[in-house]
Amino acid sequence: MPETPTPALLHLMNASKCYGSNRAAWNASLRVARGEILVLLGPSGSGKSTILKLIAGLEDLDDGQVWLNGQNIGHLPPEQRGIGMVFQDYALFSHMTALQNVMFALHRQPRPRRPKMALEHLAMLGMADFAQRYPHQLSGGQQQRVAVARTFASAPQLILLDEPFSSIDESMRAHARQEIRAILRQSGLGVVMVTHDCTEALSFADTICVMNQGTIIQTATPQDIYLHPANAFVASFIAPTNLLPAHIHNGHAHCILGTYPVAAQNRDTEQAWLSIRPESLSMEAASSTQAGPQGIVESTEFRGDCQFHTVRIGAQTCTVRSAIGPSFQPGDRVQVRPCSPESLVVLARQ
Repeated sequence: MPETPTPALLHLMNASKCYGSNRAAWNASLRVARGEILVLLGPSGSGKSTILKLIAGLEDLDDGQVWLNGQNIGHLPPEQRGIGMVFQDYALFSHMTALQNVMFALHRQPRPRRPKMALEHLAMLGMADFAQRYPHQLSGGQQQRVAVARTFASAPQLILLDEPFSSIDESMRAHARQEIRAILRQSGLGVVMVTHDCTEALSFADTICVMNQGTIIQTATPQDIYLHPANAFVASFIAPTNLLPAHIHNGHAHCILGTYPVAAQNRDTEQAWLSIRPESLSMEAASSTQAGPQGIVESTEFRGDCQFHTVRIGAQTCTVRSAIGPSFQPGDRVQVRPCSPESLVVLARQ
């Protein structure tokens, strides 16, 4: 008898999928509660889209189970799973109006009721005034909202989103994310989204699963992923960070920046990484009276709302983010320090 999982809207259990010798997904497990937005995040080829297809039934499991609302659905075809999916290109029918596209998902409803029901779903997405337009007459963001309306019309228990913002102009993406997230939150449905965009994942998700090479490496809240990455890959993929070689001894980390206390659970080792975000470093002009390591500014990059400085200390470099103000110039001698020892994260060096 297979193990029956504890109650959850979606429970993917030890799912694996191989294409020849390529492990597209390997022993992957995740849970999604009602009203929760889970984001699968990883680089291209990490297996996140494969996981989405296994949940949807677009690919067959080699091993593992898919449970939805207490039912094992791994053997069911996609149309019987109670799952709605918004594809990356939205998959709208080009010969149908926005209203007709949404009506297509209402084929189980009595025909006379379909136009009114479809218009209600479009209105929920702010698209009622565009009901008679064809997809080519709509912007990327408008097409997305029609696709979401069509998905809602199918009355799913779970919604899957495959890179839903990639076709929207970059200047409009943040606004689109806020709108769609609010609508999904209001629906109370469970959501699984795939993206390779870390900013998108951090701002959209309740829970993030970071993937690489077919494996889920870490599952946590966006804050925990950012502040407490599981390893060097997660730390550097989720956002820019400095990975400084260090050794740990008696509760202290020794690196190019000096010696700082770290959490007591970190064991003594000669092989560790010290991860610290650029915004968690401070920099000031060095003087002959200051103790501690000093470095030379190699480059400065203006980003509009901030500045990034590359500083060489001995044979290593680190990146410091600072607010707009008096800028350091290449060749300046500086001293770099962590803003707080709590911002230092010790990671295994493999």
